[in-house]
Amino acid sequence: YAKDLDDQVRTWVAGHPADTEDLSAWRSLEAGIRVGSSWPAALGAMKASRSFTDQAWLLFLRSIREHAEYLIANKRSNNWLLKETNGLITCGLYFPEFRDAAKWVRIGIERLENEVRAQVHPDGAHIEYSTGYHFFSNESLSLSLDRFDRVMATPYRESFPEDMPAFSDTYRERMELMWEHAMYM
Repeated sequence: YAKDLDDQVRTWVAGHPADTEDLSAWRSLEAGIRVGSSWPAALGAMKASRSFTDQAWLLFLRSIREHAEYLIANKRSNNWLLKETNGLITCGLYFPEFRDAAKWVRIGIERLENEVRAQVHPDGAHIEYSTGYHFFSNESLSLSLDRFDRVMATPYRESFPEDMPAFSDTYRERMELMWEHAMYM
């Protein structure tokens, strides 16, 4: 599995630079999903294998930076923005060794703070009034908060500046309301 993943990372990253016009690879939604879910999970499990080469790891890291910068420059709206921003925050939190990691997290928190107020009604319902979009949006908002809280409770907290913003009480309350809304649905 690690050898196959090594081949896939080297092939994909080399064949799909971030400045490409290939929307099948670089739509903002898919970029956010890649770095917010599938890539960190798969690569975290495979990195320890000798079959996963240093070349693939370096290409992967280069692509993490490219994804973060792409997600900053190409933000969309509504539920897509939530998924994109979850990816952006994940890049910063999971790879604090990047010079801009704190910037990525800071931008992500600012975006999500604005969006939770704009996209989640005071009763916890998502503005699109669709059960599917409610859960899609809730997942992105919840994952970002959970990852932030988990990283900030570890020694990796020291990788970030003292003035790193945190998610507000309002954000946390809206998340609780989103879960309650889903429970009552």
